[in-house]
Amino acid sequence: MAAAVLGEEDILNTSVEGLDATALDDYIDVLERHQIECERTSRYSEAEATRQRLKQLRENEQNRAREELRTQQLSERLSVEEAHMKELQEFNEVWDRNMTEFEQHSMSLQQQLAERQM
Repeated sequence: MAAAVLGEEDILNTSVEGLDATALDDYIDVLERHQIECERTSRYSEAEATRQRLKQLRENEQNRAREELRTQQLSERLSVEEAHMKELQEFNEVWDRNMTEFEQHSMSLQQQLAERQM
């Protein structure tokens, strides 16, 4: 997509929905070149409109990246919490098993002691 091929309206109103990061970067590059060209040729209102569009795109990209990071962090946190819960469950199972063995051994010792005292 080159500035020479697209008119001002096309450049400023091109939809960025569904563009991947590389295509969006390319579009931003085209807009930056278009803004410079407009300033060079004294089309200041067009350059200002382009500058506003660039600002909007950068803010949108920053928000998208922030949301992506937030989603990634949430996913990682849930994964850590899940691992923690699994570890806690395993610990509780081992604890319960050991307590059962301890109680059985304790009862056995109590019975042996009772038999000796008789």
